[in-house]
Amino acid sequence: MPSGNGSCTILIVDDDVAILRLLRRVLEADGFHVLEAGSGEDALKVGTKNTFDLAVIDYVMPGMNGAEVLSELRKLNPAAYLIMISGFPKQVAEGKTNTTIPEDTPFLAKPFTPRQLLGEIKRAPAARR
Repeated sequence: MPSGNGSCTILIVDDDVAILRLLRRVLEADGFHVLEAGSGEDALKVGTKNTFDLAVIDYVMPGMNGAEVLSELRKLNPAAYLIMISGFPKQVAEGKTNTTIPEDTPFLAKPFTPRQLLGEIKRAPAARR
């Protein structure tokens, strides 16, 4: 049953179309408004044109990696709650991109359950409205 989070907009960023579809279904079923981007570059375009409260960002992507996207999205929306996801454990993902995830950024390794993702999202102030 949806939790009535329609006022919270979440930007999902992943280069895997199947993951985007799955995340959209899970989040919309819980009442969130969802924006999506298939690359870091697309995420910046979407983030510039739209208001978002939270972003779920894949860490290992071609082009801009998740750390770069996170940094740019923070400039666009400093108040947004940002969550990093990856198909790799955190240390492996950091090694693949030669970047580190900021300590204050939640990280979920794929596969994660919808409950784990929603639990992390609901820590964001915008999701608790």
